[in-house]
Amino acid sequence: MRFYLLFLFLFAILFIFLSFDGYYFYDDTTYAHYAFYLSQGKLVLNEEIFSHRLGIIIPTALAYKLSGVNDISTVWVSVACTLTCLYLIYFVFKKYDSKVAIWAMVLFGLDFYTLFFSNKLYPDVSLTCMALLSAICLHQRNDQWGKPLLFCVANLWGFLCKETIVYLLPFYLLVCIYDWRQKQHLLFWQRAFMIGSILLAGYFGFYYLYTGNPLYRFQIIQDGHYVATYNYFHKPASALIPRLTYEPVIMLIHSGMIICIGAALPFLFRRNFWNWRIWTNEMFWSRLAFCGLCMFWGFTTSFKYYNPNALFPRMILFLIPFFAIASAFELSRLTAKKSFVLAMTFLIVAGIARYTGVPNQALHYGLLALGWGFIGGLYQFIPSSFVLNKQLYTPLIAGLLLVHPIYSMLKPSETGYTAEKHLIQKYLSHPVTSTMVFTDNKLMNGVDFYYQFNQPASIHFLPYEQLLEQQKQLTSSTEVFVLINSYSVEYFRLIGTPPPIYIDSPPVSWQLVANEGGIRLYKVPLI
Repeated sequence: MRFYLLFLFLFAILFIFLSFDGYYFYDDTTYAHYAFYLSQGKLVLNEEIFSHRLGIIIPTALAYKLSGVNDISTVWVSVACTLTCLYLIYFVFKKYDSKVAIWAMVLFGLDFYTLFFSNKLYPDVSLTCMALLSAICLHQRNDQWGKPLLFCVANLWGFLCKETIVYLLPFYLLVCIYDWRQKQHLLFWQRAFMIGSILLAGYFGFYYLYTGNPLYRFQIIQDGHYVATYNYFHKPASALIPRLTYEPVIMLIHSGMIICIGAALPFLFRRNFWNWRIWTNEMFWSRLAFCGLCMFWGFTTSFKYYNPNALFPRMILFLIPFFAIASAFELSRLTAKKSFVLAMTFLIVAGIARYTGVPNQALHYGLLALGWGFIGGLYQFIPSSFVLNKQLYTPLIAGLLLVHPIYSMLKPSETGYTAEKHLIQKYLSHPVTSTMVFTDNKLMNGVDFYYQFNQPASIHFLPYEQLLEQQKQLTSSTEVFVLINSYSVEYFRLIGTPPPIYIDSPPVSWQLVANEGGIRLYKVPLI
């Protein structure tokens, strides 16, 4: 069991370094910007929802204060939270069943999006850690002060990371009602309510003193979702039908999260799952996982209108540990029949993935179907005791789960981040004269990060489209550059916003200053 923990730790660290490809220059660098403000002693709470996610801003600000703005200090929170989740699963479940612990670690540690966000500045990773910690406290609840205190602190910090931790509240209520009816752990709940009330009073009091409105953050959430492009406010009611039926399934298939969720599906067809008087370990974790998924599936983001959440994989990233644990209970009792059922399931999923336009994911599902079919064959022709004792199927499935992360580690850059960063720091870091750089919208959003949020006043970044207009108005004392990131140009072209023609075919009068890894810097003569 320790071998799996060590292997998954090392692989996660290897993935974090080898797959790092910069930032999206939107959510992530926005959080970084607020963290930088806080590191300078300025707390900003404005109408942008990102400014209110202090659960990720505070530790990032601390890192900036200690070591400055750099890649390591920016992503250390996500790295630490991912590895902490992996260790928590090992630490808790090694006491119950080694097979459950191994499967849970493998399914969580090799989930692609868990790894994918482990080297990015997103609150969903911190939320995952806090949600798992609070669930463990609830699962191990007792009448001592420690568990209710940690339970409340983890939930509050999770809420400071991201609001979607409220998806777990219905499950908490179910457990509370069960304990109340059984007259057990009542002291835990009394202390949890007391501590929680104090923490919430402090939270709302802080907002009241700072903004004058204790519900300011909730108002921002509602207003932010109202203007989002993926909302349902201005769409006919019929648009909700696919969102509430098959679209979440397609998202789970396209993202690969169905791998972690799939083995837990049999719980839904068990009578004990719906018997709320039975709360075994596996029932606790499976109910927690599916309660959270149901909330994501149909809960609204608005207090005034019905508007379900956007179908982005990171929105349910914090449920992956719960599904990994629930699936681990199923896989620890693997039989030939279950193996063949899993094989057929992944064949169907592969077909859906292929039909809906993700052939690479379909290939991965096909390999998993072959793997589970092979394991089913082992059970048919080799004594089951041999297979169970040697755990032949665990390394096989783990190996197949490694395919997608390894591909992501080895594929070429899709952003040109390293080359772009090096080029800007080499040629545009400290311009002597007034300088204008025309580039794409992505870089304009995040270029401050390259300057550690201390961009010189003498340099300005503008969109390509303004080049011709600005070029006629500039004086001879101004230097003009065009920075072309071929990766960003291609991305914007794919989403229907191609750059001006002179970006694809630069005029011969433009002087090529540098060409590095798909990033080109031209000096443009004034007209």
